Amino acid sequence: YTLASFIPQDEHVSGYQYVILNGINSHELNEYANNPDIIVTRSDNKAHIVEDTNGENILANLWGNDEVSVGSIKISSPVSIILNDDVDTLTLSLSDPTRSLTQVALKIDGNFNIKSDPEGRISVKGDTVVINLESLNGTTYHFSLERDDSASVDSHRSDDNSGGGAVDVLAMFFLGILGLRRMH
Repeated sequence: YTLASFIPQDEHVSGYQYVILNGINSHELNEYANNPDIIVTRSDNKAHIVEDTNGENILANLWGNDEVSVGSIKISSPVSIILNDDVDTLTLSLSDPTRSLTQVALKIDGNFNIKSDPEGRISVKGDTVVINLESLNGTTYHFSLERDDSASVDSHRSDDNSGGGAVDVLAMFFLGILGLRRMH
């Protein structure tokens, strides 16, 4: 089966937002409509950014070379990014939908070290993190950074003793419209 969807893009049909919710019934749809678990924090010609209501996960599509803040990082490249901020670790998934970038530089608040870099593509110097995208051809690269400033770690701690844990996230980037739903 093939499913297709089209939403006309013109000046008279603007300001709408939607989320794709797979396999739910009408009661669950009404429940979600009354208690959404995402917030659209930006939707303009520079970026579309959504985050979950607890502030741990941020998803963004950036359109150009203007500097855009995504959580605690600043980016000046057309990328798609998922950022998970979990007490002392930033976990990032980044891709270049244009398939033309060779590297992306991020400015990050605080001091960080590389925690996970499976292909050795990350370099950190001061508050700048550079990701080498050569030969990825738009493929998403996953990596994580660990806070290196004990004062920063303490200022990011919460009373939640759940230990963080893994969060499964479904990210839909379709025609510049973002959707996020935590999957159980």
